[in-house]
Amino acid sequence: MGIPTASNWWRLGFWNLVEHAVTRCADIAVSFALIRVLAPERFSKLALAQAAIAPLMLLFFSPSSILARDFAKWKKAPSEMARNLRAFRHYGWLQAVLGVLLAGVIAGIRSSDIPGFWERFWPLAWAFGMVLTPVVSTADRDFLRMELKLAAVNKINFFQKTGGLIAS
Repeated sequence: MGIPTASNWWRLGFWNLVEHAVTRCADIAVSFALIRVLAPERFSKLALAQAAIAPLMLLFFSPSSILARDFAKWKKAPSEMARNLRAFRHYGWLQAVLGVLLAGVIAGIRSSDIPGFWERFWPLAWAFGMVLTPVVSTADRDFLRMELKLAAVNKINFFQKTGGLIAS
């Protein structure tokens, strides 16, 4: 696609706006669904789990900055681009697995008022999942974003957010 021209800015701006709108509307829908469906005690466990893992998110960095920095260089060598995108996908899955393992470690620590391992583990696993599952497709979304294929980015976001809403 190359460098966007003035006539493309409106189209690209529209798809960027759609991406943000879909993301925010899906987040709102998940929140309202959880508030309506869950008892206050259960909802509070999820909220506490999200608060508990928030500081740990500093350990999970996104490879987006690396992709943005080196995109032009990698694009010159398609095999290198494919290898690096594959590595970023594996990194995303590794972060998801690490999140589940950390949920188990945190749940194993008995400093909580919530009795039972599983009653502590599942809210923590859910909280990590809500944050880390989008990281699995971050490399693909960012690659498409760098290629200015924002309609494809929106399709990925829509299916990902719809899946998150259904899973919640």
